[in-house]
Amino acid sequence: MDLPSHLNVICLKASWQSFIKGFVLAFGLRAFIGIFGRVVSILRKRPLGLFSFSNLLGERHVVFRVEAIRLGMFVGSFAGFYRLFRLFFQYLRSKRERVPFKPSLKSLDPPLDDTRSKIECYTSGAVAAAISVSFLSHESRRTLALYSMARAFQSLFYSAEERGLWKSILPVIPIPGTSFTIDIHSILQKHLDALLFIVSSAQIMYCYVMCPE
Repeated sequence: MDLPSHLNVICLKASWQSFIKGFVLAFGLRAFIGIFGRVVSILRKRPLGLFSFSNLLGERHVVFRVEAIRLGMFVGSFAGFYRLFRLFFQYLRSKRERVPFKPSLKSLDPPLDDTRSKIECYTSGAVAAAISVSFLSHESRRTLALYSMARAFQSLFYSAEERGLWKSILPVIPIPGTSFTIDIHSILQKHLDALLFIVSSAQIMYCYVMCPE
């Protein structure tokens, strides 16, 4: 960043703190799941094996290490790069508006109250995600893409709903011979999560059965 040295240090420190928090949380969660699964396995077969560290945390049993590090690097790098780019955009804005740039070590950003801030936020998240996803394995990237697609469709639907797009497009179908109608917009509004789950599950099963490669 084209900043004075003390501001560069503050920005890098804020990004580093976000990286460490994300890495520790993600790595710790994955490690806890792996150890908990091992404890349950020992309790089912030989409970006294819990008193042996080699039996509980031996090289042959701690098989989650690489996955935990990958997950930690993914979450940590996303948080760190996102924070760094957000600070960079805030610096550009302060320079353009000729106001003092005061970076904060807090992880939470102020509320987004204008279009430019939202675009900066989306850009920071997209670039950070593109960098951090490189730490995941190929299989994990594919799984993440499937989940992200469902969430993206849901976000697009709700965004269009806030603008009143679906209500003006989706029809109300009358049932002949009765006074009842079928409101497509109302059905989607109430059961969107279930419909997204059905479509996502159908896509995953199709890929698993028809295109396992």
